Amino acid sequence: MNRKSLVSVSFGILAILMSRPAWSQGTGTLREFTTRPGVSVKSLVASPAKPIGQVILLPGGLGDIGLDGAGKITAPQMADNFTVRTRDMYVAGGFSTILLDTALDIRNLAYSRESIQQNAADIRAVAAALKKESDLPLWLVGTSLSSWRLALLTPRLQSEVGIAGVVLTATVTATPELLHSRVAQISVPVMVVHHRDDACQYSKADTLQPLIDAIKTPVKKVVWIEGGNSKGDPCHEWAYHGFNGKETEAVGAIIGWMKQPG
Repeated sequence: MNRKSLVSVSFGILAILMSRPAWSQGTGTLREFTTRPGVSVKSLVASPAKPIGQVILLPGGLGDIGLDGAGKITAPQMADNFTVRTRDMYVAGGFSTILLDTALDIRNLAYSRESIQQNAADIRAVAAALKKESDLPLWLVGTSLSSWRLALLTPRLQSEVGIAGVVLTATVTATPELLHSRVAQISVPVMVVHHRDDACQYSKADTLQPLIDAIKTPVKKVVWIEGGNSKGDPCHEWAYHGFNGKETEAVGAIIGWMKQPG
C-alpha cells in the first residue's frame, strides 16, 4: 500500500471528533497486554456477572483513546466515538468488553504501513491472550477506519486465533482492491452495519455494495440503519456516520446477531 492511499484513508485524521457530555465515560478496569517485545497496550475491561462471550472494541480514527494509568480516557474527542460511548450496552447484553487503546510507539497509524502492521500485531496478541484465558467466543467490533483495519486483519485472526467473527460498522471503503481481496479470504461470520445516509466521503452508503459482494463467508449479515440525527462534519461521530440517535438499534442488532449468528 502506498503513502498516498494511506493518507486518503486517514481522511484528515479521522479522530478530530466532537464532544457530547450527555454520554458517560462508562465503566471498566484498566488492563495492559504485552503485545510486542517491550510494548504493551492499555485497555478498559468490563464484564457482566456471567458473560456469554467477549468483544474487543476498536475505536475509530487512529484508535488512540489516551488511557492513563488510572484507566481514564484522556482524549476527550474520542470518548464519544461509536464503539467507545456504547460499550456498556455490550456488557448489559451479556458480553465482556475489551476497549483497546493504541500502543504508544505507534505514531503514524494513518500514514505508515509499518504502523498499521504493528497495530495489527497488537490486536492479534490481545485476541490470542483472551482466547488462552477463556473458551468464551471472541468477537471483534470496529468502526470507520478501525473497521477498515479489522477487515484487513481478519484472515490472520481467524487462522491464528480462532475468533468467533467480526462486525464492521460505518466501514471506510477506500483502497477497494486491497480491501476486497482481504475480505474475500474471511471464513468466519461477518456482520456489516452501515447507515443508509452516511455521507462521509470515505464511507458513503452507495460505495458499500462492492464490499458486501466481496465478502464470501457463508454466514454474513448486513444491517442498514435509517433515521436518527446528523450534526457537524459527516465523518464525525455525531453525524449519521456515528449512528447518532440510533445507537440502541445498531448495537442491539449487533448483540442479537452475536448471540445467534445467521
